[in-house]
Amino acid sequence: MPKITARKSSRRLRCVTSNVKTISGWCTIKFSIRATKASDAPTAVVSADIVILAAGTFGTNEILLRSKAAGLPLSDQLGYRFSGNGDVLGFGYNTRVNINMVGFGNRQPGSMEPVGPTITSVIDLREQPDLEQGMVIEEGGVAGAMATFVPSALSVAAQIVGKDTDSGLADLIKEKTRELDSLIRGPYHGAIKNTQVYLVMTHDDSGGRLTLENEQLRIAWPGAGKKPFVNDVNNKLLQATRPLGGTFVENPMWSQLQTHNMVSAHPLGGCVMAEDAAQGVTNHKGQVFSGTQGTGVYDGLYVNDGAIIPRSLGTNPHITICAVAERNMALLIQERNWQIDYSFQPVPQPIVIAQPSGPACSSRKRWKATSRRRSKMISNSPRSKVKPMARRFDSS
Repeated sequence: MPKITARKSSRRLRCVTSNVKTISGWCTIKFSIRATKASDAPTAVVSADIVILAAGTFGTNEILLRSKAAGLPLSDQLGYRFSGNGDVLGFGYNTRVNINMVGFGNRQPGSMEPVGPTITSVIDLREQPDLEQGMVIEEGGVAGAMATFVPSALSVAAQIVGKDTDSGLADLIKEKTRELDSLIRGPYHGAIKNTQVYLVMTHDDSGGRLTLENEQLRIAWPGAGKKPFVNDVNNKLLQATRPLGGTFVENPMWSQLQTHNMVSAHPLGGCVMAEDAAQGVTNHKGQVFSGTQGTGVYDGLYVNDGAIIPRSLGTNPHITICAVAERNMALLIQERNWQIDYSFQPVPQPIVIAQPSGPACSSRKRWKATSRRRSKMISNSPRSKVKPMARRFDSS
């Protein structure tokens, strides 16, 4: 890592965790740090009495699936009840209103109009007789890095699957003029400047399953995009587009041409909390069940991210995930009789990181010194053990 950073390499480092095991009450994590996707990176094992998996829904599921394949007894429910949080994407294309949905990208902010609203308000439709029918609709934007592709992509999608919400020759001329303006002058003009991105969260059936195939995580969810909730959302988005005088364009990836593929920004589940191992992977505190039946757990192995959420939430899941995670940690602290000082401690003096100067402080030397200090801290820690392993990656 120091050498790659000092040389300003464009390669990104990845810490890849293979699996978790338990030995004499300790949890051991096998991992490797890679600069490429090659499988021959050096591997190591870290041992600790408490391991908290919070690698995100996909990362945590992958680690536990690898652990189960390597022999760690876990619930047979691992990987099941995966949810996309009922996420649906749509567009109010070429409306009569200036929206400025495309981000600045590498352009100077002062050189153009401010970017339009992104998740600043919500159409809240959650108060329904049936919970499963509830949803929230939020506005979104498009990253500047994707700006070049947006005009042609949405123009084609509007022609194929779009539903215009107004009519008349005068309106048609204005729409075609704005569309041509975007295609010629770019996404900061015309139709794309007047396009609204819709981000919707509702409820799916949490019917997905995460598995490992050829060492890669895969999602199996037959018919996910053909569930009735998607059409319900699209009907609501058509209504939301009508006052803007635009063309509603459903997610192009969801169309019949793409076999109703779904896109989600909020993956949940796979290691869901439950009463026992026959129904889920963790208990209500995030402790991982130690078998396929019963309520026994690994005392020091926790899941503490979106993977433990047992169903779609129908809104942005961030606060719910944080609340569950904070509760889990509060219970962990309480059970171990730890004392945490939550009082505010202001820093007496601001922390200033000085810029080193002179030939004696090359970036390579600074990184080497930092690396040695970190290595010393790890090796002297009484609660951690680091062991070198074979250079060839071994998934066992």
